[in-house]
Amino acid sequence: MTKDEKAAYWRRRVDGFLTSGLSVKNYCAQEGIAVGTLHYWRKRFVDAVEMRPMIVSV
Repeated sequence: MTKDEKAAYWRRRVDGFLTSGLSVKNYCAQEGIAVGTLHYWRKRFVDAVEMRPMIVSV
């Protein structure tokens, strides 16, 4: 799995969690993933959005 494929896979998992309406604990139990891993990827995606440069028209 390439780096981009891995990020896309986890993006789908994070989006799935966000739309599930479940708690992190319940979602992870249902999907068979570690709570810490979901937290890691959620933070990674949030940090990537915050670090994007903004382009402002003058």
